[in-house]
Amino acid sequence: MNMKKYSCPKCGHGIEPKNINASKDIVYCSGCGEVSSFLSIVGKLREANAEDEERRLLNAPPPKHLKVVSDPTDMTGRISFVYRKFSPMAIFLVPFTCAWGGGSLSMIYGRQISSGQFSLHDTLFGLPFLVGTVVLVSMSLFMIFGKRVLTIERGQGRYFFGVGPIGFSRRFKYDHRTRVRKGETSYSVGGSKGGRGGHPLPELHLTHPDSANTIHVCAGMSDDALAYVAAVLRRGAARV
Repeated sequence: MNMKKYSCPKCGHGIEPKNINASKDIVYCSGCGEVSSFLSIVGKLREANAEDEERRLLNAPPPKHLKVVSDPTDMTGRISFVYRKFSPMAIFLVPFTCAWGGGSLSMIYGRQISSGQFSLHDTLFGLPFLVGTVVLVSMSLFMIFGKRVLTIERGQGRYFFGVGPIGFSRRFKYDHRTRVRKGETSYSVGGSKGGRGGHPLPELHLTHPDSANTIHVCAGMSDDALAYVAAVLRRGAARV
């Protein structure tokens, strides 16, 4: 088993495993005789690793399906992340929507139109099928043409998800006090909110001391896309 290598925070000398007492939070350096906190050294090592990973992400091109749009002449520092990805579930959902929605609506409403006879009972009976068809069509369109757009600029941000100009959006504060971390949705795919039988989607959680609520954005993006967006957001917040 490979042991992690730790260095003395004072002289940089490598610390031998026998000089580490994690239970007492003590590290002894045989090079300079300094006694340090083990948790402090571990914390600094994690921060350094995180900075190295962030630097690697920022020096690499954006991940697949993620487009970064920025204008160097924009004095607000505006930058947008546009994420589009075709969902394989659409291969099943589109035919199902056509068969289920088209069949039920043609039988309930098409029959009334063709016969020229209106039935209040049949019309009311068909409303749940009509609503269900609208929902299924909306889901199918999002799976095929949907996009997630996160735009940040000095002092504020905006998140949108939908198809074309139609969808949901929200605005939030964004500056050097904004904290960005990776989280998960409160609902599960294949299950219900707080239920079982599914897995939560990854997303980003943005918190600001002037806002009471945590902002949830980018749910459903791939892990590499989320990591890239988070790295840019942290670097941008530090500069605002």
